[in-house]
Amino acid sequence: MKDWLWGSFQKRIPQELRLACINDINSANEWIKEFIQNYNAKYVFKIDETKNLFVPWEAHKIDMDFALSTHYSRKVLNGSTIKFENKNYATFDKSGTRVNLAKKQEVAIVKTFTGEIFANYYTNFY
Repeated sequence: MKDWLWGSFQKRIPQELRLACINDINSANEWIKEFIQNYNAKYVFKIDETKNLFVPWEAHKIDMDFALSTHYSRKVLNGSTIKFENKNYATFDKSGTRVNLAKKQEVAIVKTFTGEIFANYYTNFY
């Protein structure tokens, strides 16, 4: 039985016992077996164990480093810098040219699972 179901059963079973006029422990123990069978017949579905529903991860084409990244929000400071983890960072494009961002603009900081840090400004990553 799933843990999250246990709370539901704890609330429901006393009511069901009253409806079935059960008032002693031996009768309750016999009754619970039938209750669980009826519950399982109504709500449990069988799994086809002959099929493998797992898909190789490569098929998803998702960069796991970014999938496991953490995201933060920062504002651009004077000199077009961004402060993150007590360090000031400047933004550079892929060719190495400094990119100036407007002061007080909201920038998304992405820290990847491997520790790389990127600034996301609109659709651009720096």
